[in-house]
Amino acid sequence: MSVSGNQFFTNVVNAAGQSTNLNASSVDAVNLNALVAPNNSLKGLAIQTPIPAATTTGTLTANTINPTLWDGDTAVLTLTLPAAIAGIRLVLGINAIAAAADDVLTINVASASGDVFAQETTVPSGTTPFFIAVAAAGTDNQVVYTPAATNSILGPGSVLHLTCTTNGQWNLSVDHVPLGTGLGGAFAFNTV
Repeated sequence: MSVSGNQFFTNVVNAAGQSTNLNASSVDAVNLNALVAPNNSLKGLAIQTPIPAATTTGTLTANTINPTLWDGDTAVLTLTLPAAIAGIRLVLGINAIAAAADDVLTINVASASGDVFAQETTVPSGTTPFFIAVAAAGTDNQVVYTPAATNSILGPGSVLHLTCTTNGQWNLSVDHVPLGTGLGGAFAFNTV
């Protein structure tokens, strides 16, 4: 028996320890959430209403998909993450073409929480250097994306995945869909 949509586990019977009957009690014992975790699926995350282009501030909610119509031209957008509690995640979707490089997108950790971006966090950037990492001191609590009017690294369909595996630390990974060459736009981690 295969798990639909999961290329990492093709046989639940083998994963469940050679069980011959897959029923409600064996599913509870196996913990299918642990089995499908490597699939990196967005299944189970609530989808929020898109953040309008003219929005200037917002607080993101844990375990949600947050589409945004931010376009780099209408307004500066500053978003705040929830407290970093191990096991939560959220997604920020870029759904508009960057119309200009006027207005940045800023993501801050929760105010006065002491949360930071994990030291292992490295994200792609459209300008040299092409990969930006969290400061070695491990104190970065803000990430800023400056868009590009053309050839932006974050085109429509780009997704920022924010996950917390250790209390107090956010991990950021970026699935970027470049616009044009993708050699414009830049990320920067900061301590504020």
